[in-house]
Amino acid sequence: MNMIKKIFFGSLISFTFTIIFIVIFSALMVKTNISEQYIDIIVCIISGICILIGATITSRSQRKFGMYTGLLLAIFYVVFLYIFSSVAIKSFSVGTGAVYMIISSVTFGIIGGIIGNNIKK
Repeated sequence: MNMIKKIFFGSLISFTFTIIFIVIFSALMVKTNISEQYIDIIVCIISGICILIGATITSRSQRKFGMYTGLLLAIFYVVFLYIFSSVAIKSFSVGTGAVYMIISSVTFGIIGGIIGNNIKK
């Protein structure tokens, strides 16, 4: 049960950073002439970095099972994100972009878990 709480807390950290970075990116899009064709790629990168941060923090506090912790955090993050998206957007569908998002999220989660496990306190 303790691991589930830490994964939930790590997911909250990841979502908090995601919101902050998305707001910054949105402001940059308004102020500059960044093409809209890059939105999906940048959102995928932002999500990956935020999952990496959350997985690192979570597995650092746990000190074991880093890959497993990062993987579970990434899966929880992606599942929650897609449930929220399907509720918020009526024409929501899962395509190749979603597959890339899942693969990158899981990869960043595992890497974050490994990093967090190997950081010395």
